Amino acid sequence: MVPLKLQQTPPTLGSPVALPELTKKPCASLWRFLWYYMSGCSRPHGSYSATLNRAFVTGHRVTLLGWPSLVSFEIVAGEAKRLPAKVQGIRWVADVPKLNGSLFEGSAREVLFYDGASVTPLLNDFLDRSTSNISVTWIVKILASGRAFLMVSDRLGGQPVLMELKAGPTLIPIFLPDEFKKGWLSLFVFPGDPRLWGISLNRIMVQTDDRLQTVATVPASSLILGPAGLWQAPDGTIGFPVQAKDTGVPSDYFLVRASPGTPCDAPLNPARPIVLGSE
Repeated sequence: MVPLKLQQTPPTLGSPVALPELTKKPCASLWRFLWYYMSGCSRPHGSYSATLNRAFVTGHRVTLLGWPSLVSFEIVAGEAKRLPAKVQGIRWVADVPKLNGSLFEGSAREVLFYDGASVTPLLNDFLDRSTSNISVTWIVKILASGRAFLMVSDRLGGQPVLMELKAGPTLIPIFLPDEFKKGWLSLFVFPGDPRLWGISLNRIMVQTDDRLQTVATVPASSLILGPAGLWQAPDGTIGFPVQAKDTGVPSDYFLVRASPGTPCDAPLNPARPIVLGSE
């Protein structure tokens, strides 16, 4: 690992730091020099956390006969330190600068929060209530404002659960509409407004207390092109294209904060959801 010094012009490289000798898969020392790639003895990739200012790498130690020997290290100030036994096999997922820590995935796909000193398991309550713990999956969503969310679901088609990660660390559930069963979900906030907005394949949602409620849907003959097609302007305006399935022609829609003189087709109210494009 080599630090990149950006304070100088042009940027320069610092002194290299040797990483622990690990491999992606169990590797036998008898064969690794003869059949380096075929034997699975290639090196694992590490991850760098800007929030914690350290790198993380997980892999297998080389053994004589290739027995599994999974181990995880963090590299702090140029020194490799083995992580505690309870978090061996972790994978760095995302920094959460607002909480001065990072999210990791454990060897059993559990969610862990690490602040550089202590590790806190998350989702334990959810997993205890799950009917099939092994099928649980989760993804992280970090907004530009620094707010962090987990969306948790299972592969059996159960109702997904959205949770906001707050100081503690602790998770606060935000319930999704019953109609939302699976698929992508993009999250936004307007500047100066704590309410969460969600856009999915066929609906627009806004946070009311502890849940997202539908304020607009698209006709069954259309879909919202996302998540890559969605964007947010500096003033908070959210743009998204709606495409007709039969023609493939998209139409752009925009969510804007209501104010005097602002042109809009329809105000959004969770008590009276609308269908985009309808008369």
